[in-house]
Amino acid sequence: MLVADAFDRKGVRKYVSVIASIAILPILEVSQGRANVAAILAAGCAMGICLVFLIKSRFIKVAVFAGIAVAIVGVLLWLGEVTGNMSDLRGFVPYLPTWLVDVHRQMIWQFTYSHVFDHPLIGYGINASPWVPGANELAGSSTQSVLPGHPHSWFMEIWLEVGIIGLLVMVPMVACCAVAAFVDVLRNGGKVSALPLAMLAAYWFAGLFNYSFWTSWWFGVFMLGISLAFLRREWLLLGKPALGGRQTLLRRKTMIVCAEDWSFVSHRIGLGRAALVRGDDVVVACNVGDAAGALRSEGFRVVDVPIARGGLSPLKSLKTVKALACLIRREQPDVIVNVAIQCVVLSAFAGLLVGAKRSVNMITGLGFLFVSGGVKARIVRHIVSLILRVYARCSSINVIVQNRDDHTLMSGLGFKESRLVLIRGSGVDISAFAPRTTSSDGPKTAIFVARMLWSKGLSELIEAARILKSRNHTYRFLLVGDADPANPDSASESDLVKWQQDGLIEWLGKRSDIAHLLRSADLAVLPSWREGLPKSLLEAASSGLAMVSTDVPGCREIVSHQENGLLVPLRDANALADAIEKLMEDDAARYAYGAAARDLVERELCDQVIIAKTLAFVTGTAPVDHVHAVRFGPQKA
Repeated sequence: MLVADAFDRKGVRKYVSVIASIAILPILEVSQGRANVAAILAAGCAMGICLVFLIKSRFIKVAVFAGIAVAIVGVLLWLGEVTGNMSDLRGFVPYLPTWLVDVHRQMIWQFTYSHVFDHPLIGYGINASPWVPGANELAGSSTQSVLPGHPHSWFMEIWLEVGIIGLLVMVPMVACCAVAAFVDVLRNGGKVSALPLAMLAAYWFAGLFNYSFWTSWWFGVFMLGISLAFLRREWLLLGKPALGGRQTLLRRKTMIVCAEDWSFVSHRIGLGRAALVRGDDVVVACNVGDAAGALRSEGFRVVDVPIARGGLSPLKSLKTVKALACLIRREQPDVIVNVAIQCVVLSAFAGLLVGAKRSVNMITGLGFLFVSGGVKARIVRHIVSLILRVYARCSSINVIVQNRDDHTLMSGLGFKESRLVLIRGSGVDISAFAPRTTSSDGPKTAIFVARMLWSKGLSELIEAARILKSRNHTYRFLLVGDADPANPDSASESDLVKWQQDGLIEWLGKRSDIAHLLRSADLAVLPSWREGLPKSLLEAASSGLAMVSTDVPGCREIVSHQENGLLVPLRDANALADAIEKLMEDDAARYAYGAAARDLVERELCDQVIIAKTLAFVTGTAPVDHVHAVRFGPQKA
């Protein structure tokens, strides 16, 4: 703990901690504190192993590993010198090297092993070791009056006192603690999480040879140490923001739960920044990926939570609910914002389990479950509808929908007007997504921005491209977005590659330069089966593009037929091809529709308007006057 404290200090106080930690070693040498040295060895090895996994350079990895090995050998040789003077105790012949386990403990272990099979299942009973035949005689002239009155090995004590049943409980618990602490280090870094791991290793794994699990004062020391270690961990996870650690604990706390960190960046970064501007402590719970580092640098606290993907699998869902319930209970947020239907179902339930104060659930589209006609999807759809009916009767659960159809659906499920609001989309930065100022020279281009899902109308779009190609049109069809293997509704990469080889489309995959691609296009296409309010069409409208989409909930919320685009019937590839052809061949209509789309976004759907409305409903307070748009990623001073 002193070493960790040195990392947290600055100036002279750093060296005070370093000197104090070094001073412990000669004290242990003089006092022959073998148990403490073994604990330090276990803690150091645990942190060292984590460093080996965290370091990227292979050379440094090998150097650190070699250093750990040398340190272990050196300490064990020193311990051999410390315990060597006990080798003639009562004429006992040691069966293990004395530098590993001293003679006294070897005697106790041999005695324990000779009695563990007297009552193999339940043992002699907790604290009943003094009544084991021969226990007091074993103590003899040593300072130990009863067995196990002196610390030796929790494993051997548990085996003797509570038998195999006790081991079946305790050993997995020890292993789970070790794995959880190790994973925490890999996720949050050595500086944040290595100290709790070191404390666990010092107590549990050094305790395998030295510390008694039942000795209350040792356990008290451990609990105090691990508490301080976890307090330090939580303080570091706050990121030491500008308000300072002590003030941060008093800030209003907003938790945003979404499937992936990239989806938060894509759709909710503006809301999160607005909450930061208001002074909130913003926790983002999601599956952590590459975007987490940049989010943390902006002041967000990003927590890795195993959000279930690919349908409501019972086992995956229970794991998600458990993780979210633990996180909500620990963080005690003032409000939880759940994004998308899967997070709504699971996170709202977790909040109810632990008494969350307020949750705001964003129904951003009812997804594959509400458009698929499959038997499994219909069953799950009925289950989700039933769950939403239950949520409608919980006063802490509030709902934001993005279109009038979903508003009608939620009202029908029982949500009252005071807890249900229609806010159209997530907003768009109209300065970043601006119309192009020059005309393009190449072939006319239609752009489709979405995950490569069948429910996004992918099949109809490919068929429309095939039809237009047969009519001798040379339009380019750009498909921007990833396949999603976790989603049963996803097209495969092999399908996309084949369509590209056939000359029907150009698949660009996931891209970060969407604004540039939209400015280079002539028409936005999204023949989706159902949406909340599609972000891709919102960005296309802001970029001054005419749009072709399906006449379904969500899409018709932003596309007005023959005003800023064309609406076609659901799953009608011929009608889709005709609409694309009509606008591609009529430049005047296409430009007029694009200008009308831009005007709609500026008046009603820009991020400043939408974020202000959303934040007002999330917090239950008056809306903010203005939200500044900031490009995602590290900002220059």
